[in-house]
Amino acid sequence: MMTDLNEKRKLEVADLSCIMQTESGRNVIRRIIEESGYFYDTFDQDAIQHAKRAGKRSVAVWLIEELKQAAPNDFIQLLKEHFDD
Repeated sequence: MMTDLNEKRKLEVADLSCIMQTESGRNVIRRIIEESGYFYDTFDQDAIQHAKRAGKRSVAVWLIEELKQAAPNDFIQLLKEHFDD
């Protein structure tokens, strides 16, 4: 069972690494991160809106942690591309 989990994780990391190696792949990931509101404050006086924004942002936090493990150099490239636009 543990071997299956390790193999699954290796495939997940390899998939993310492959996606991040192309400009098109980085563009898609960047759009997901931007849509999540990662780069913006999630605060809203309306509790429901605040919860919605925080939930979306938490997905981006998870994705970024995955990217930093799978493709750290490509993640840095994604950030450069984001801030150059």
